[in-house]
Amino acid sequence: MAESRRRKTAWLASRIARLDPDQQERLIAALDVLDVIVLAEEGP
Repeated sequence: MAESRRRKTAWLASRIARLDPDQQERLIAALDVLDVIVLAEEGP
């Protein structure tokens, strides 16, 4: 399981690295909204 997570993390990191700086900033700005969506799914 740890190996699977490592591969997924490496895959995501490589995709993010391909984004231009503006795209990376937009992704960072969206993280708060994504957290809200994910946390709403984990609700009671």
